[in-house]
This record gives sequence, structure tokens and C-alpha cells, in this order.
Amino acid sequence: MTNLPNDFAKLSNLQYLYLSDNELTSLPNDFGRMSNLQTLTLSNNKLTILPNDFAKLSNLQSLELWQNQLTSFAE
Repeated sequence: MTNLPNDFAKLSNLQYLYLSDNELTSLPNDFGRMSNLQTLTLSNNKLTILPNDFAKLSNLQSLELWQNQLTSFAE
């Protein structure tokens, strides 16, 4: 899997999301709408940038991003 569907961010009640070991290159722009997300594991993908909305994940307690190709954060 290289991309998530745009409607994916509508899963606003989701608390735990494990998407490691895929080939994700990007996340939906409105990913920050997943306001109840507490654990996010995106390790071992091909992400190069995180969307602007990422900073809105105010309930996020655990984040794993190792083994990606991140070069910068969106402003």
C-alpha cells in the first residue's frame, strides 16, 4: 500500500493505528482530524513529509516514525 484513501481521516474515533511495513509515501492532508488517536505507528514506510494537520493530533501519546525518509515537516 502506498497511499491511504482521502476518507481515511474521517475515522475520528480511532485510537490506535498501526501502519508499519507498508510503502506509504504520504498521508492524507486532513490526517489531523483523527482527534482521538493515541498511538500511531508508521515505521518502515517511505514517508518524506508529514501533513500540516499532523500537529493537531493533540491526544497522541506514542508515535513511531523510524525507517522512513523524512526530510522535513510541513509548515
